[in-house]
Amino acid sequence: MKDPSKWVSKKKGMWVGKNGDPKYSTKKHRAERAKRGFSDYDWWGFDSYLTFVILGGLKKFREDSHGYPGELTSDEWNDILDQMILGFETRQRITDGKFGWEGEKYEAAVFVREQGTALFVKWYDQLWD
Repeated sequence: MKDPSKWVSKKKGMWVGKNGDPKYSTKKHRAERAKRGFSDYDWWGFDSYLTFVILGGLKKFREDSHGYPGELTSDEWNDILDQMILGFETRQRITDGKFGWEGEKYEAAVFVREQGTALFVKWYDQLWD
C-alpha cells in the first residue's frame, strides 16, 4: 500500500507545474492533512486517496479487531474483511495500470474490485471496534 501523495518530493519539497513554478510544498500537504484529514493534492485524486485510507483501515481491522457483527462468526467476518481488502488492493492495482485496460484479466480485476466495494458498502456501519 502506498500513499498516493508520494510525488510530493521530500528532496525538493514541492511539486513543479508545467511552467516550472512551485505549486505545492510538502509542508503545506502535511498541514492540510493534519487540519482537515486530506490535502489539496488528495482532493485532486480523492478516489486514490480514499482507497489508500480505506485499505489501511481494513487491514488494521483484520489484524487488530476485537469484535464482529452479531449475525456473523469471527471467521465469517474475517472472510468478509479479506474480500474487502482484496477488492481495494485490486482497485489500487487497476488505477496503477497493473492489469492493462482491457481483456479478461482486466475484466476479472474489475469484478473483484466491485465485489469488494459492494461488501464495503454493505458492512460500512459495522466498521468500528
